[in-house]
Amino acid sequence: MTSVAQQGSACSIIPFVVAIKSYHRGYYIGHGKNGWAKQAQIADEWEMLTPVKNDDGTWSFKSRWGYWLSGHTKMDPKEGETQRFEANFEHKKQACEKWRLELA
Repeated sequence: MTSVAQQGSACSIIPFVVAIKSYHRGYYIGHGKNGWAKQAQIADEWEMLTPVKNDDGTWSFKSRWGYWLSGHTKMDPKEGETQRFEANFEHKKQACEKWRLELA
């Protein structure tokens, strides 16, 4: 790896990336084939997302392939659940691609 000074440019900015890991099962959310989210035990390039702060205070997460992490209400909850969701990746950033972050 070369430094910015060695490359001859002082304007290079590398955006930071995050990997989102579930609390309950400990899997990372990754960008799978055909826009579906996949589970991963290790955070690799498919699991790296760039956080983008939206004007309304929410956050969106963009994959390296230009798709937005999206959450949707799925089907009827299983016993003991209040709601059931699924995640995928969408081409456009709309309401389902905005996330509220809370400190736990």
